Amino acid sequence: MTFECNDTENVIFREVYKVKKVHDFEQEIAIWNSKMKQFNSEILDYGERRSNLTGVTIINTVSPWDTFIIFLPPDTNRTVKYDGLFIDIALAMQDVMGFDIEWTVPADGNWGTLMPDGSMNGMVGQLERGEVDLSSTGLTVTQSRSAAADFTRSVHTGLITLVISINKGILK
Repeated sequence: MTFECNDTENVIFREVYKVKKVHDFEQEIAIWNSKMKQFNSEILDYGERRSNLTGVTIINTVSPWDTFIIFLPPDTNRTVKYDGLFIDIALAMQDVMGFDIEWTVPADGNWGTLMPDGSMNGMVGQLERGEVDLSSTGLTVTQSRSAAADFTRSVHTGLITLVISINKGILK
């Protein structure tokens, strides 16, 4: 949210959406008249404000993960298709907010590991370098990843276990 005082009486409220690959998208949402102590215009509601990103392309990096991101076989045009819960969420956001999505995958196939030079590889590296705007996949939040990218709240928690053979004499 930004504020601009164009004179001593009016304050313009704007929301700014940061999209790395294109210019920032800015939308005026209201004008506050300090003399009258009221808004001079109707405030655009939350849904209306968030549904006007037409013309903005969000670059979304994905990698296969459980049932959340599924890579389907290429069609006859050799176009890879994606499916799964996180794809459905990204497409629902697209429907509501009006932006276009360009899908990509990390060239190195990694999720995001801290490299010796201090940079990140994989999807987190793509976010860090500004090559993409969003990663619709399941990423574990780590300290190094959090330094390179912002995370939403957790949408899934899973348990990982190890399996050890009891027949090999390792545990006696």
